[in-house]
Amino acid sequence: MTEEKVENEINLIDLVKTVWKGKWLILAITLVTTLGTLIFALLQKDEFTSQAVITPITSSSAGPSSLAQYAGLAAMAGVNIPTGGGGDSAAVNNLLVSRSLRDRVIQTLNLTEKLFSSDTDFGKRDPLRVTEEALSKKFITNSKGREGVINLEVKTNDPLLSFEISKQILVELEALLNEYNMAKSQMNISLVEKQLREQSEKLALVQQRMAIFQTKNKLIDPTTQSKGYMELFQTLTAQRIQLEIQLRQMEDAYNPSDSRIQALKGQLDSLKIQIRDLERTGGGIGASVNTTPELLIEYQNLYRDLEIAQRLYATLLASLEQSRLTATEEQVFIRIIDPPLVPDIKSGPNRTLTVALGVISGFVLGVLGIFFLVGVNNIKKREKKNSPD
Repeated sequence: MTEEKVENEINLIDLVKTVWKGKWLILAITLVTTLGTLIFALLQKDEFTSQAVITPITSSSAGPSSLAQYAGLAAMAGVNIPTGGGGDSAAVNNLLVSRSLRDRVIQTLNLTEKLFSSDTDFGKRDPLRVTEEALSKKFITNSKGREGVINLEVKTNDPLLSFEISKQILVELEALLNEYNMAKSQMNISLVEKQLREQSEKLALVQQRMAIFQTKNKLIDPTTQSKGYMELFQTLTAQRIQLEIQLRQMEDAYNPSDSRIQALKGQLDSLKIQIRDLERTGGGIGASVNTTPELLIEYQNLYRDLEIAQRLYATLLASLEQSRLTATEEQVFIRIIDPPLVPDIKSGPNRTLTVALGVISGFVLGVLGIFFLVGVNNIKKREKKNSPD
């Protein structure tokens, strides 16, 4: 164990001696690398970054929220009422990285001429596509999901150009978001119009069913008609009882063949026929006493369906009007927290860091070069030693 430790110490000492022997080579490589990185850093143009901070917001239109109370009722009937506002964070982020936004910025600011020299050879490629790639490298977005804040950074060699690009990005973003909102509003209008047509057909169908039911059963207002029916039934029943009492009294006092008794019997028979007809058919003013409970239940179901259909139709009609009003309003989906400014301090390149990396890289390469040369020499010595004379 002690011999291995001594051997390791000897090997470490040998490594240090080897590095020290090749110090001039390491120094030369380090100087060359440092000089190269220094020249590279000095040749790099200064970069200037223009920054902006925005946050997505949602349109707070009062119309859709006023219809939210009917959303549950509409869902039960299979109708979807739009209750939300405009855009969201996803829409803003998607538009920021879209080709449409870059194309607008490039064409408005004529960036192809500003980012490339006049003698640039694009080959067979479209200059607009090449400019898009260059702009995507100079334009960086950083989104913070929880706070909903988006940082925009544009880095170029010209501070004024960085500012112009940042400003134009925000202008085009707002324009695209307004177009997005208008398209979404138009989609909502088309959806509500379709649902309104379907609900109109459903309403007409329920109204037709109610009309057929009322005509068939002679029911306009079952509650009122039932009350009138019961009053008539009670009146006829009271008259029948009174006539029966009179008939018994007259039969006790007069001959059964007396004309007054016969007339009274005729009245009583006619009254009984009316009562039976009232019990069986409702007497022309409503349902019979046997069918009234079932008809009332069916009427209540039809009345409920008709009321729901009417409410949904009115709600969809109001939603359509609200969607049309919203579509004509100017809506902004972003709030600019920090607008872009013309940068007055360069943001890069970091020449000190570049040179420092060059020094470290040169030293490491020099040490590796020494070890490589020592290894090659040891291999040659072993081969020479083992080779026959």
